[in-house]
Amino acid sequence: MFSNEGSQSLKAILARREERSILINHLLDQYGISVISIKLNIPGAIKNNPMLIELFDTSIAALKAVLKTSSKMIDEYNQRDLSTGPEYHGVICSLSPKEIKKRTIHFEETTSFGRLLDVDVIDPITYRSISRTELGYAMRKCYLCDQEAKVCARAQSHPIKDLYKEIEKIIKEM
Repeated sequence: MFSNEGSQSLKAILARREERSILINHLLDQYGISVISIKLNIPGAIKNNPMLIELFDTSIAALKAVLKTSSKMIDEYNQRDLSTGPEYHGVICSLSPKEIKKRTIHFEETTSFGRLLDVDVIDPITYRSISRTELGYAMRKCYLCDQEAKVCARAQSHPIKDLYKEIEKIIKEM
């Protein structure tokens, strides 16, 4: 499922991160309410392929269904299938940023594929993302061990092919 085709450079990934930040700030300025920014949590340089797009489409539909039961979402930018990975951006009314984040964490932890999503909820007052730890939740765990994911990622503790195998397993179980 993961081949080097469509591999992205670090420069392209970092440039997209900056563009995403500008987009989020624009949405915050324009609407003055919580912004949700979703992408896939896939390590390595392969960020987009048909399997990942299908995963993302399924995940977004499921998460939007959960959030729409108690809030109003304005799909300002909807989904973008970019070479650096699919993204979704929207603004949410009717819930506080912390409540939105709690619900997205619950979604991540109770669906088989939720851990493959990176869901940022940005507070319209502070312009910063609500973290899991400020709400009393533990940091995300590595796909392969019990360490915090950030620790393993920084140390490059696991071969990328092993991480891809685990991600493929999660996707097949959907």
